[in-house]
Amino acid sequence: MYPDGNINAKKVVSTYPVTKFGKAKKNLTLQVYEVQDFMNGYNDIVYSNKNFQIYSPLLGSKEIKNGNVSSVSITKDSDGSQIFPSTTSVSTPAPGLRIQLSPSIFQSKIIDKKGQPELSDLSNFIRHFKGLKISVAEDDGYLFQFTPDDMELIMYYKNDKIVDNVNVRPQTKYDFTIKGTNMHSGYYEYNRAGAKINNYTGNTSIGDKKLYAQGMGGNSIGIKFKKEEIDKLRALYQNDKAAINSAKIRIYTDKSEWSNPYAKPTDFTIVQRDKD
Repeated sequence: MYPDGNINAKKVVSTYPVTKFGKAKKNLTLQVYEVQDFMNGYNDIVYSNKNFQIYSPLLGSKEIKNGNVSSVSITKDSDGSQIFPSTTSVSTPAPGLRIQLSPSIFQSKIIDKKGQPELSDLSNFIRHFKGLKISVAEDDGYLFQFTPDDMELIMYYKNDKIVDNVNVRPQTKYDFTIKGTNMHSGYYEYNRAGAKINNYTGNTSIGDKKLYAQGMGGNSIGIKFKKEEIDKLRALYQNDKAAINSAKIRIYTDKSEWSNPYAKPTDFTIVQRDKD
């Protein structure tokens, strides 16, 4: 029975696995907190070691069981039309996680501030309600990817409305704009106590036989071009006026050394170190 209108309805839940890297069979608990620090502007640089301070009350949490996410839709029994999500927003619900936040955050930050300067413009608002931090309670599990631009923050509320001397209190919702030009930041924390990387120097002349690269702002590998090859390219430009519009670096792995069930990396972030 769907509560708004007491409608006979059916709920359909479809479950999908998250693409994971690590200990995929563990459960992870997502936590949502309110950010205490101003998170800078959209065009400001924020590095991945910046840990914004948060207010202590937990706003909401959700356990990702078995590393799965779900999509939920509710349809009427009478004609099969969709009640949730509303047909005015999306016709097909996208798989994801829904985390219920404490109603007090919306009451104190939004409802109680009606008509006040905090809600008058964007500049005031992002200093009044600075942001949300989503983190994981556990320190051992797996990595998974999500896109901040695909996230939604929705406030559901009811207000007084008198119809034929009856207060019907209809449910309304407000969608916050948290996509696009809003500030997004990621914070990553490592504990490398006792790791061999602490004593690693590397062979910068002929290179190392094995390289261990780590993503998420961790270890990196260096590629050094031979001076004679750079000189050939410089001579090609100077003598023949040839220009390079684009270039590709192809990295091969030794099949005899890659004897594990893990997938090879598909993306690299290229950083130019020596510009001269």
